[in-house]
Amino acid sequence: QVEAIESDGGRGRLLRGTIDGRPAGMEVDFGVEQIDDWRLVRGPNSIGPEDSVELTTFLSGASR
Repeated sequence: QVEAIESDGGRGRLLRGTIDGRPAGMEVDFGVEQIDDWRLVRGPNSIGPEDSVELTTFLSGASR
């Protein structure tokens, strides 16, 4: 879960534990080169790179 982002990376919290033992909820810093997947979640709806939804429409709260 991203909490802050800049052009070169950001800060967030892990949504689930990792295979290397980092627990869910742990705060992590990351670089843009470490991002290999993404998903935006807003309430019960979510989008990812496989969706053809207009990002601004999703962020405005309009239904799909």
